Amino acid sequence: MGYKKLILKEILLILLFFSYSIKTYSQFEEKKILRKAQRYFLLEDYDRAVENYKMLADSVPDNFKYNYETALLFFYELDKKPKSLSYFENAVKVMPKDSIPQLFLYMGQAYQANGDYDSAINAFKYYRSIDSNFIKVSVTKYIQVCELALELKSKSSGNTKIENLGSIINTEFSEYTSVFLKEGSEMLFTSRRNKNIYDELIEAIYVSKIQNGKFSEPMKIDSLEEFKDLVMDKNEFESIIGVSPDGEELFIYFDPFIYSSKYENGKWTKPVKLSDKINFNFVTTHASITADKQDIYFSCYGKKNTGNIDIYHSKKQADGTWGTAERLPSYINTRNKEDSPDISPDGKILYFASNGLKGMGRYDIFKTEFADSQWTKPVNLGAPINSAGDDIYFHLYLGAEGTFSSNRNGGYGRMDIYKLFIPEELPKTAFKNCEDGKFGNYKVIFDATKSVDPFGTKVYYEWNFGDSSFTTKGLKVSHTYKRPGIYNAYLNVIDSITGMIEKHEKDFKIEIKNVDYINFDCDSVVQVNDSIIFDASKFNIKGSLINDIYWQPEQDTVKQGIILKYKYSSPGTYNVKMKALYNKDDKVFEQCISRNIKVLSKKDFTNYKKSD
Repeated sequence: MGYKKLILKEILLILLFFSYSIKTYSQFEEKKILRKAQRYFLLEDYDRAVENYKMLADSVPDNFKYNYETALLFFYELDKKPKSLSYFENAVKVMPKDSIPQLFLYMGQAYQANGDYDSAINAFKYYRSIDSNFIKVSVTKYIQVCELALELKSKSSGNTKIENLGSIINTEFSEYTSVFLKEGSEMLFTSRRNKNIYDELIEAIYVSKIQNGKFSEPMKIDSLEEFKDLVMDKNEFESIIGVSPDGEELFIYFDPFIYSSKYENGKWTKPVKLSDKINFNFVTTHASITADKQDIYFSCYGKKNTGNIDIYHSKKQADGTWGTAERLPSYINTRNKEDSPDISPDGKILYFASNGLKGMGRYDIFKTEFADSQWTKPVNLGAPINSAGDDIYFHLYLGAEGTFSSNRNGGYGRMDIYKLFIPEELPKTAFKNCEDGKFGNYKVIFDATKSVDPFGTKVYYEWNFGDSSFTTKGLKVSHTYKRPGIYNAYLNVIDSITGMIEKHEKDFKIEIKNVDYINFDCDSVVQVNDSIIFDASKFNIKGSLINDIYWQPEQDTVKQGIILKYKYSSPGTYNVKMKALYNKDDKVFEQCISRNIKVLSKKDFTNYKKSD
């Protein structure tokens, strides 16, 4: 049955010595509900067991037995420590003085899981002070962890923002390990929300499309032609764990090893197991690769079978095979577990989760940098990224934006996916010398030298290029388009004396395509103080690695991120600029683009909508 169940059964025997009264239920009803709770517990149906215990505890809040047993079910069997707290507190109020000292130990852990570190410290210290014949455990480490958490919270960056992805993505079950594809327009993630033929909650991969910052209803990948070959067995555990920076290779965990899939001909190939140099032990759990695909970092159970997960590194050899994996230093890999490595595209920064390094909760997320030929001492990312729960599967996918998974208090389920944004102090000069369309200009030659003036008058030729630019005179001219698209250009014959159009000579349909360009979506007209979304997730630079996206929504205001939500406080016409920095073919490129938007007063916006 396991030690947790034995502990609870021993406590049930102890509790026989305590009397209790039922205020809401008759004695018959009370016994019936209690029998159901105990039967569900023995059947290991803990959700129904706690439901029945909770009915009694909520109805009789001064009953020690019901409150304590409800708290223990939440605390141990359901691993929902924050939910156990109120029942532990009620139990303390009516417990004969310090008769069960370990209650304060459990309550301290519940406070800790709830992020109330001061109350947790007080509970641990009180537990330690109790003079009892019970065998007590040392709480020194618990107190140290809480004190460190308070210190990390005091030093946390107020600029860092985190947000739960919401009920579209997260459920009452577990969601984790998310990756973004197609310049951030879709997200793959892992969830345990459905059962297989063996009636067990199965780990499976889902996809959600993203438009204007909003997620679509997730679908299992086996329902989509593009992804269906990724599914190796619908009844076995399979999860998405990583993606290469160019978005062309996925890494998948298929119990118990890591596989990879390539994007070819518009779909993902059947996953192939990675080299035994990586899958060298009985379980390999996570992987992350650099932009040049020469270095891979992964987590697996160690070669010595210590039972702990460690992080390893393998380098690609001249023949294209992976070299022997090397375990990262012991100041990174502790005697406990280090998991979910995420390497930066340039290989210089490694993020990972650890429950062995000093942190705020169980798993915390850490950062180490490669400098002077070695990794630096890991740094805890602190609050609000880390919490009193498990914080893991951190992935920074665009400059200062990313996701991670957590079972912290306040989520939808057992494990939820959160997004994060770490804004930097951006210089107001970020857009200095940032010419609109720089590095994205497309030159077209227009030639009318074979045209003949049928009227025999003095004329000149004038070109309109169909992109709101100024007209140009001449028989043979060139024009540079600043972005791809379809343009309707035309040539007019103009009387040089009157300036009147004598003839509409010819129309041209100009299509600019298959080139690198940046772009963003937004409304052209918005009401003052209403949010407008600037979305750069769809621009097309194939085979590139995006470094940063910057925005200048108005003068002297610079923001960062692939999607920007902004409000204008005054009506007017604003020139919105976007700047993209990206790597391609081992070179750094920079492109800028701008667009005018109108911000109207409430009255003018209402009239505008009526006339639309």
